[in-house]
Amino acid sequence: RRAMPDYDLVVVGAGPAGLSAAHKLGLRGYEVALAEASTELGGRVAKECRLPGLSAWGRVRDYRVGQIQKMTNVNVYRDSKLGVSDILDFGFEHVAIATGATWRRDGVARYNLLPIAIDKAMPLFTPDDLMDGKRFPGHAVIYDDDHYYMGSVLAELAKTAQSPILLVNDSDISVEPRYLRNVVAPLEDPADFDPSLWLLWGISFSQFA
Repeated sequence: RRAMPDYDLVVVGAGPAGLSAAHKLGLRGYEVALAEASTELGGRVAKECRLPGLSAWGRVRDYRVGQIQKMTNVNVYRDSKLGVSDILDFGFEHVAIATGATWRRDGVARYNLLPIAIDKAMPLFTPDDLMDGKRFPGHAVIYDDDHYYMGSVLAELAKTAQSPILLVNDSDISVEPRYLRNVVAPLEDPADFDPSLWLLWGISFSQFA
């Protein structure tokens, strides 16, 4: 084991939670090592602030990074992916895990609790894929079981790439108005599908399929 006596603890992950943890621990006088697997700080906020209408979210990252940069007792290590063996090898006595989560690919979400049978030949994208730069190859369906902002924001992102979008949601009151900028009439006949954003509310995935 390689001891690192200069640090009281390590925070693994420099997303919003990791940045906040390192900042608060630094304010309490701890010597903190903040390890981030990628070269960019901010985690999901760093990606989501590049989505349509969400640029202001970058301030969540920017404020915390700015405060940490003023601290001599908090050191940031980018491009430093740590596994269990790495943490044990370094000999950290205290560890805070703030590695976040990724979107599932099987349809399990907030209200749909069972995996959905999906044709393996069908192109499938998660919000993580789209935030990483992948785009729909053509007509696309966004099934929104987030019930907040992600479905409508991703629909706007797809429209900027001229992809015809059908946004499906199983709730009548799922999306806050400030996140829904392109509202059109519900789709009544699939044959009428054209290059625009269509909304289909109050329908489950199984009903839609």
